[in-house]
Amino acid sequence: MPFSIEDLPQVALPGLNQLHAEEVVMINALSAHAAARADAFGPALAEFLEHLAKHFEIERTNMERTEYPERAAHLAEHDGIDARVAELEAADDAGAWHAFFADELPKWFVEHVATHDTPTAEHVVAHG
Repeated sequence: MPFSIEDLPQVALPGLNQLHAEEVVMINALSAHAAARADAFGPALAEFLEHLAKHFEIERTNMERTEYPERAAHLAEHDGIDARVAELEAADDAGAWHAFFADELPKWFVEHVATHDTPTAEHVVAHG
């Protein structure tokens, strides 16, 4: 079953919800591209990673600006996904990429939004 935006909690920042929705679409496409070993995988991966980096930067900036007390833990989660992507890039295994986009990343994403993005967004809204 494809990953769905309905799988994610909605957060207090509409712009962040939009980023999440865009990434869900990208994750599903990347899963399909990896499974099919499609030529489109490389460019789609590059686009996704650029989008994700911008997403993480927006969150980092908001956390720093509002002095979010749990930012170190939140940013460590981002670093963990970045490290996992680096491992997958080094392995260059279509099957591993498919498993990452079909299962591992959606599970991480749901957990991350629930435990980190939701309280971060609430803090940012409360602190302007």
